[in-house]
Amino acid sequence: MTWLINGKALTFDKTGGAARPLGARAGGILPELIGKWCRMATRNNSAGVSGSSACFTLQADGSYQHAAESGSTGPGYGTASANSDAGTWTATSDTITSVSAQTGTRTFSLEKRNHPKTGDPMLLLDGEPFTTAYQKAPWR
Repeated sequence: MTWLINGKALTFDKTGGAARPLGARAGGILPELIGKWCRMATRNNSAGVSGSSACFTLQADGSYQHAAESGSTGPGYGTASANSDAGTWTATSDTITSVSAQTGTRTFSLEKRNHPKTGDPMLLLDGEPFTTAYQKAPWR
């Protein structure tokens, strides 16, 4: 099917009951990804202490929230920053895509792994590990 919108022809392919633009990857809400996922890091050395955390929550309705904080202290200085974002998300077996007014559309590589020490499920987004914030069964 082809639609003409604002002078642009968009061709759609009907696959699996849903129309999508040709060349677009099919995506949807993957129930196993729903929940809160976090990444935290702390560094302590002779120059001071620094820490960062980032968490995102994927909702079943296709919305998400993201929050990140970082800070550092040392002799004579201290810094802190925070940011947040919200929007919608979809995923395939190997990508997750977020859409927000703040950051636009972003697609990340997605890999599911279990934490090597605890066995807790993790998501690797572009190689960055995020561990479940709630009790979840390990990935199989």
